[in-house]
Amino acid sequence: MSWIDKTQGMEELKRQLLHWRRGGRVSETTNSTLRAGFSASGKECSTLEELCLLSLAESIASGRSHCLRTSTFYVPPEFIEFALHKAVSISGHAITDDVMEDLLTSHWGIEALPLQNSQISDRTIRLLFLPSATIRHLDVRGCKLSEQVLGQLFKKPKLKPEPKSPNKAELNKSELNKAELNQPQLRTEEAAGSAGRLLESLWLSGCGWVTDFTVTRAATCCTGLRDLRLRNCTRVTDDGLEALSALPLLQFLDIEGLAKVSEEAVAKLARLCTSLRELNLARCEKIGSASLWAIAPRVKVRKNEVAASWEEVEDLQQSLHVESGCGALRALSLSKCIQVTDSGVGVLSQCQQLMQLDVSGLPSISDSALMPLLLSRSLTALILRGSKMLTDATLQALARTSSALTLLDASHSPHFSDRGVHSLLSAARRLEVVSLSECPRISDKGLRALTSGEDCVEESEDGGKGLREVHLANNEISTAQIWRVVKARRRLELLVVPGTGLTKEAAADMRIERSNLEVVFEWELEPRSICLPAFE
Repeated sequence: MSWIDKTQGMEELKRQLLHWRRGGRVSETTNSTLRAGFSASGKECSTLEELCLLSLAESIASGRSHCLRTSTFYVPPEFIEFALHKAVSISGHAITDDVMEDLLTSHWGIEALPLQNSQISDRTIRLLFLPSATIRHLDVRGCKLSEQVLGQLFKKPKLKPEPKSPNKAELNKSELNKAELNQPQLRTEEAAGSAGRLLESLWLSGCGWVTDFTVTRAATCCTGLRDLRLRNCTRVTDDGLEALSALPLLQFLDIEGLAKVSEEAVAKLARLCTSLRELNLARCEKIGSASLWAIAPRVKVRKNEVAASWEEVEDLQQSLHVESGCGALRALSLSKCIQVTDSGVGVLSQCQQLMQLDVSGLPSISDSALMPLLLSRSLTALILRGSKMLTDATLQALARTSSALTLLDASHSPHFSDRGVHSLLSAARRLEVVSLSECPRISDKGLRALTSGEDCVEESEDGGKGLREVHLANNEISTAQIWRVVKARRRLELLVVPGTGLTKEAAADMRIERSNLEVVFEWELEPRSICLPAFE
């Protein structure tokens, strides 16, 4: 039963909806007519909860968050969190300090603050200093805050010094026992008074003011931190990354674009943070194969019980063994880590739970490095964009274990041809996103698997949801073949075809026939890029 079902009467709910969104029209008090009679920005709401969610989100986005102060019934904090997230997507610039003050002072149970690209300042962050704050997820990506206020949020409280012990030599036995009984204890409850103590998820990507000081403070205070995102925080160096080694529960780390981070720092982090599940190292120019050797799980055993040195072994059953590395790793991005070679990619086959991998822009990796990885498991997402040395052998190996593959980006790869593409598309029945842009050896023949026989079954018994995105830019694909793909794939939502044989008239006809299909016919100033689902 939802909180709406517990509302005392539909008339009360109707008045609240009208209060959240001015100008709404409700004629009756039943659920069905309430959904049908209320216009929510022209968007269809299938349930009453969706209608209330959209109404509250538009109220927050339009600067009327004060309506929550005068709400006639209780609105749960989780519902406000969802509404705030939707309001940020509607208009992030409308989320100001005044809006956040209304939300935080009227609903102290809120645990998540999605504030990406909003207009908040240090004033909002200071509201989190209050003892009643219970924030566990804080997203301030792209916000203009100061390093000082974040430092205060993560400031470790000062402990009162332990009182000086009495001089035992000057006390007799009875006085000593009395002194020990009356000695004040260290007040550890003050250590739990830190404002950021409950944080489990902290997103700071794109905040240029974040430095090693901020990261170190966060790692010291938020010992339960599980998710940290520092993408494009270019002022963070090895010192900040070293501080993260003190977070044993860290599972998600995004340090994309941190050019100052060295290979040694990443290797040390991988050895200590063995709980990592998602790791984004894209565009970290100093990262090489040595880091991947530390990330891949290995088993070491003592030569004997006395020796301090360790050596790697293959037999996991030997006594006195210990496993090092990130054995739980499920997603890894190495995009544009140009120093990574075959030896580094090859050891990733030891990551038994790895399901998503991005090796785009690695100029020196070959088929032999990826073969053991592709043949040992069924990946769900693989990005090979810009692979200059990979051939059809990689696609054919991927086809053998492609039962779970939903995303593939093989664009800008000169050696992929119709043979490899047809083999893969015929086997990967769960594909939802595929990019083959700027592969000069791909033609109509390679795409026949998308339109022929059983291969075009979209939602079959094997759980496939159907193809949603196809990128074919700058390939020699005919208008007829593109039309066949559009007609066979009824769930297609995005088709990127600039530089192909598709005519302007045909593109216009496709938009008319399929109103839900977006056809990108001309080159865009900012081409759409594909990334791993874990790092979207």
